[in-house]
Amino acid sequence: MVLNRRVLWLSPVAEVGGVSRHIIDAASQGIPGWNIEVAAPAGPLLDTLSEAGVPVHPVASAPGSGIRASVASVRALLARENFALLHSHLAYADLVALLAAGRTPIISTEHGIAADARLYNASAVTAQAKRLVHSLRVARTSRVIAVSESTAQQVARQWGGRKKIRVVLNGVDPLVPEPKPQAGLRFLSLSRLSHEKRIDKLLEAFVIVHKQYPEATLTVAGDGPLRAQLESKARELEVAEAVSFPGTVVAADAYRTHDVVVQLSAWENLSYTLLDAVKHNKGIVATSVGGNPEIVKKNSLVEDNGISDVAKTMVAQGLRLKERTPANSWHWSVSDMCAELANVYAEVSACRV
Repeated sequence: MVLNRRVLWLSPVAEVGGVSRHIIDAASQGIPGWNIEVAAPAGPLLDTLSEAGVPVHPVASAPGSGIRASVASVRALLARENFALLHSHLAYADLVALLAAGRTPIISTEHGIAADARLYNASAVTAQAKRLVHSLRVARTSRVIAVSESTAQQVARQWGGRKKIRVVLNGVDPLVPEPKPQAGLRFLSLSRLSHEKRIDKLLEAFVIVHKQYPEATLTVAGDGPLRAQLESKARELEVAEAVSFPGTVVAADAYRTHDVVVQLSAWENLSYTLLDAVKHNKGIVATSVGGNPEIVKKNSLVEDNGISDVAKTMVAQGLRLKERTPANSWHWSVSDMCAELANVYAEVSACRV
C-alpha cells in the first residue's frame, strides 16, 4: 500500500514575519517522510515559499475574507487535492480548519496563548467566548503542538486536551561563523508596535539609561497601531534625538548593528526575536513571562513593573559580556524541530490505520 504523505499547512497571514518564519523554516527544511504544501492568502509568504520550491495554494484564509469565504476556499482545495493531514497555524486558521476539514485529521500549532486570556481580547466576555470555541476545537483536533513548555501548560489549563498536546520547540540553526559578542549601548526593540509589547515602558527605562550614558541609542523597529503614540512619547520624554523608528527592517542587519535586544512584552510563547538574539550573541533584556525563561539566562529577565531594574539590566547586558546568554545555549535546530513534527504526524497516522 502506498501511503499518502502530503500535509497541508494552513496560514491566515500573507506577510513574511512572525509565524511565517516558522512556516518558511519548516517547509524549506522539510519534514522527514512528508511533503509539505502551504495554503495562505496570496502575498509575500507564498511568493517566498514558491521561490524555495515549496508547493503553494492561494486561498481566502485571511480574517478579512470572512469565515464563510475562508471555509469554502479551503474546503474546495481539500476536495480537489488529497492530503493526509491538515496542519493549521494561528487561531483564525484553526477555526477554518475545523469547519473545512471534513474527515481529514487536523493538527494545530499554538503560537500565541497568554496566561491572561484578556490580553488579546477586547473584553472578558470575548475572551470567555473564544475560550469555549478553542475548547471545542481542541476536542476535534488530533494533536495540538505547543512551541514551548509554557505554551503547553496554558493550552491544557485554558482549553483542555492535555493528552493531545505535544511540545515542539521553535528551531533555530547556529550562525557560522558564530558572531563575537561586542559591548555597547545600542539598544534594539524588534516587534509589532502594539500594546502587549509594552514599548512605552521601554522608552521610560531608556530615559534612565540615557541620563547616565548620553551616548546610548534605542532603535524601535517594526510597525503597528501605536507608532505615532510612541513617537510622541519619545518627544515628551525628551529622548527623541536618541530614539529612532525606522519601521520594518531586515532583522539580520539590525542584530549586527546593535548590542542589546530589549523585549518587555506582557507575554511571549517562544520568541524568534529572542532566539535570534541569542544566536547573534547579543545582550537580552526580557520580561519573565511565557517561554522567555526557557531561552535566556535568569540575569536577562526582569519583572514587568520594575522600570529602574529594566534600566539596570539594559546597562549590564550592554557592558558585561559574561552576563549574556551564550550563543551555543540553544541546541534545538530547524532539523530537530522538523524531525519532532514527523513524530507527531506518525502518531496521528498510526491512529488512522
